Amino acid sequence: MSLAICIIGLTSCEQEDMFDNITSEYLELSTYEVAEMSEQDFQKIFQAIGRMKLSIEKGNTYDIKNKSETQINISRQLFGFIKEGFDHTNKLNRLEVNPPRFSFLRLKQTTAEGDQDGGGPPTDCMAHAIAHLSGVPLTQVKSWLENNYGNDGVPIDSFADACSQFVPNGTYGVGGHGLKNGSQNNTVIVIHTANGAHAVNAQYVDKNSGYVLYKDNQASYYGSGNVQGVVSLGEVDRFYSK
Repeated sequence: MSLAICIIGLTSCEQEDMFDNITSEYLELSTYEVAEMSEQDFQKIFQAIGRMKLSIEKGNTYDIKNKSETQINISRQLFGFIKEGFDHTNKLNRLEVNPPRFSFLRLKQTTAEGDQDGGGPPTDCMAHAIAHLSGVPLTQVKSWLENNYGNDGVPIDSFADACSQFVPNGTYGVGGHGLKNGSQNNTVIVIHTANGAHAVNAQYVDKNSGYVLYKDNQASYYGSGNVQGVVSLGEVDRFYSK
């Protein structure tokens, strides 16, 4: 009897949640280019995430239980945009490389996007992230990092020093909860991956939902288009902002 009551209660709650979502505001964005999004667009993204049933599976991958946009009353394009963001983070968490040290390694999606010299996946995501934060040309940032840290990426202990070379009056913090709420102006954040860490640029933080929308500028540079991702604040290892 108690089991039947629990099942009925769960079903009732799920039906109530679905009814609340269907009767709530229909969500759609004015643009899907992250650089052109308004404050209202960002808020709608995290409002939509708040309606989703999310779980963290084995291997720290995110699973969206909702099967369609109609269940949460948002547009198909918005649903796909958010799903792609979590999918990108999931790919980073499934990264299958063996870094020689705790380096900032880029996700190796295809062999065509590997190192131009054929020596494995590139490790210059810090250069891309710092260039977008500072406005300094990528080639200049990359050259300085390689001259000072070699070609295997920036060691985690040198993260703040590397950022301050190009943004000397910036703010360094450990963990994601020190990030301000709202727009981030390309704050460099380090997110956990399967075999280390990866540097990307935060676009917006929503502390109500506990998630960050970021741009993976390195992946975009290597031909994957407007590569955005979504990660929880708890998965942010450290950050550096203007």
